[in-house]
Amino acid sequence: MNMNVKTVFLLLTGLLLLGAAAGTAQAQVAWPDPTAWIPYTWRSDPVTDSGSGGCEKKDPSFGNNGANPDAVDFFTGCDFQTDLPLGLPTVYYYFDATNEVIFFRLRQRGKMTKADGSLEQYTWNVLIDTDGDGYKEFFVTLNGNANPDTMEIYYGDNNSQAITIDDCITSSGIQGLISMTTIVMNNPPTVGNVRAIQGTGADPLDDYGWLLDWQVPLTSFVDCSGTQKIYSDTPITFFFTTSTTPSNPTLKDWLFPGEANGDNTGNFPVPTGDPITPGGGISPNPAILETTGVCGTGTTYDITVYLMDALDYDPVNDKVIDTIDNVSFYYRQAGTSTWTLISSVTDPVSGTYNTWTTTWNYSGLPTSPTPWYQIRIVATDSDTPANSTENTSQYVKIDDCTPLLIQLAEFKAMPLADRVVLLWKTDAEIENAGFHLWRTTADGEDYVQLTAQLIPGRGGETWGADYAFSDLDVEPGQTYLYYLEDIDFSGVSTMHGPVEATVLEMPWRMISDAILHIRTP
Repeated sequence: MNMNVKTVFLLLTGLLLLGAAAGTAQAQVAWPDPTAWIPYTWRSDPVTDSGSGGCEKKDPSFGNNGANPDAVDFFTGCDFQTDLPLGLPTVYYYFDATNEVIFFRLRQRGKMTKADGSLEQYTWNVLIDTDGDGYKEFFVTLNGNANPDTMEIYYGDNNSQAITIDDCITSSGIQGLISMTTIVMNNPPTVGNVRAIQGTGADPLDDYGWLLDWQVPLTSFVDCSGTQKIYSDTPITFFFTTSTTPSNPTLKDWLFPGEANGDNTGNFPVPTGDPITPGGGISPNPAILETTGVCGTGTTYDITVYLMDALDYDPVNDKVIDTIDNVSFYYRQAGTSTWTLISSVTDPVSGTYNTWTTTWNYSGLPTSPTPWYQIRIVATDSDTPANSTENTSQYVKIDDCTPLLIQLAEFKAMPLADRVVLLWKTDAEIENAGFHLWRTTADGEDYVQLTAQLIPGRGGETWGADYAFSDLDVEPGQTYLYYLEDIDFSGVSTMHGPVEATVLEMPWRMISDAILHIRTP
């Protein structure tokens, strides 16, 4: 092998090893700029620890497991001159869209690390709800009880915040555990996946507490089968706790701006914060996760919507409550502009926070010029001012009660060095002719249709299909927004998205140029 070939071989090998490390290592990317952290909110207001009163006063443990040591006592800062709370946000987040890494920051009353730099023997946790039912599907814990300290991610889709016997056992052999990574702690840190730093502010006499930061790649959030469940556009809500053990994250302090109580079981819902999509930010509006329709008896059609919004706590009745004021259901004949109210529902299905339903009787409605009718769902919360969101993706053909349900399970954009690959998956397709894809830039240019011809639908009433499309007309470093349009056989279309992708800037041209210039003796 001559020198040119060796040079290119080493270059390629180095890049491949770099790619392999990036794909296997727990996220260790640059920490956000101090001004980039975003306060997480509950009902539009930054979440603060309401129980941290005077500068020397500790709030009780909502987890009913004794008083909170400073290291696991959520804190909102304190003005030593007035002995009053500063009201600083207690929790922040940040999303690195390039590396698809989410960051968390907690403010604690005291330092969380020991003299040797390791964590105190407690756990700091974020519970993540993906379906709006008030129970975690994932929780991420920083475990100071392990040796060495570990960051652990658990998955369990059941009515508990704790690890239970019905959580899956993965290759780890531990109930519900899907990821365990040794904590890389630096103090003062420049790299690492966890850091503890002292809070600072304008007045050196005030107490800004200690900040515990950690970072998690979205690819870590997989279910028991290894399927990724959280993407940059997935609606989720958070609830933050401290505990004495990773097996039950609710045993010490809870981060909630009001009063809330638990017990030692973890088998209770918690008042989560506002919906967030990692790539899109926090929204005070209710998130519509899914809508379904089922033909009932006679000329009736049962409509269900699954919602996600902040949950509240009723201290009088000692229970978690929803914050949705009402969900209104409407219909209109396809091609017309006037909506007619079906009903306005003020309570979710009993025993749930996220499930709302109504029955529509379409008897006597005209089937000409079209038997297709569109359903509109508007969810409004009880905040002041109220926040609302709506969905108009559901259609039904009333002459034979055929619902048009393009149940979109996934739609995402994967940026590469020379293209953006668009992937989408449906769970069901009824009367679906096919799809078109549309694109614009983050600068707000006009949308352009990418598909010269309709991509035919391949799903059916009880099954879906996987689809892919490559956008080759892209520029490195440019950010694009994509919409997916589904079109039924009568020509009615529904838009989904957008999803966002920034084209990678990779040195492939340099490599190809080097290969072209290889000379052999």
